[in-house]
Amino acid sequence: MVALTDWTLLVTLVLHLLLGMSSGVLPKVGRDSLIRQAAKYTGDAREEEDAIVNEYEKSLLNMFSLKRRPTPGKDFQVPRIMQHLYKAHMGDYYEHEPKIMRTWETGFDLPADEITSRANTARSYHHEEKEEQFPGIEDNHIRLRFDVSTMPGEEVVRAAELLLHREAVWHHVTSGSGHMHRLNIYEIIKMPRSDDFGSKFAGSKPQPITRLLDTRLVDSRNSTWERFDVSQATSRWSQGPHDANHGLIVEVVQEDRQTPPQGAARRHIRLKRDVHSDIPDKEWVHLRPLLLAYSHDGKDTTLLRRSKRSSRKRDAPANSSKRRKKRRRRNLCQRHNLYVDFNEDGRIGLLLRRVTMPISVKDNVRFQFRII
Repeated sequence: MVALTDWTLLVTLVLHLLLGMSSGVLPKVGRDSLIRQAAKYTGDAREEEDAIVNEYEKSLLNMFSLKRRPTPGKDFQVPRIMQHLYKAHMGDYYEHEPKIMRTWETGFDLPADEITSRANTARSYHHEEKEEQFPGIEDNHIRLRFDVSTMPGEEVVRAAELLLHREAVWHHVTSGSGHMHRLNIYEIIKMPRSDDFGSKFAGSKPQPITRLLDTRLVDSRNSTWERFDVSQATSRWSQGPHDANHGLIVEVVQEDRQTPPQGAARRHIRLKRDVHSDIPDKEWVHLRPLLLAYSHDGKDTTLLRRSKRSSRKRDAPANSSKRRKKRRRRNLCQRHNLYVDFNEDGRIGLLLRRVTMPISVKDNVRFQFRII
């Protein structure tokens, strides 16, 4: 159990860690403030107070599997799917926050119980856009390579899903045909060597060696999210060397003709930015392909909480009243709720930033949702 004074210092540390502008882990002003607060409760020497702050600083970073304080960009946005997961995790405890959408993400369902029972961390990744194309790739193909090397080594991937958004299109449908598209998801096992692309003896364009992971028939007249199981591939990427991760290839064909979609039909699957150039960047971040990885960091926590009401009713045995009376007499040390009003300090956005720790690495943006 954490004492009330511990929570006071921890909450203050969160504020300084996430909102401070220093390049270090804690800004000097914030660190001095924490030391003054520690002195109120401990009365120890400056060296001991400094050691207390160091310990809290280390614990907080370990809590988020971070080595340093992240510095998100000013216009950084958390994908709506991650906001959806956050709200579901909070359950009855969730109260609306300004930077979190009020509605649920249409067409996205929560992960299955089989996943949530084995994972306690959800991370989302965007692919490297500069690697979408390579010499010889077909027009109806796109390469999606997700850099998962930033995942902490102690975490074990339990499941992973590739999420693709579909937007309804009607212009290409004639006489009730042409609306069925087939999606094929391949894992790239081996890429052609760079000298193969320029070989004058090659009669055809060199192609990577791939393995079919999933295939699905979809109706282009509907809008929704499609999810594909890529657990084994993601697990290999997280455990193997970085250069062994060649990514995925997504293929889209019209089912009746077995040809690439043409015209407006190309817009059905939200894959390529140039095909959807009319969509603002701030909206595209929510619609582009997403890798959602579910992992476990070894801590005894769960991915999705039960509601306060349902958990009490379901967990309470029939003859629990007598046991509660006996337990109440023995419990000399009890837990009490601690409420912090972030509105008073203008820090209402803290909760969102606390559970979504963003790190921007050049063209790859990684979103992290940690369950504490």
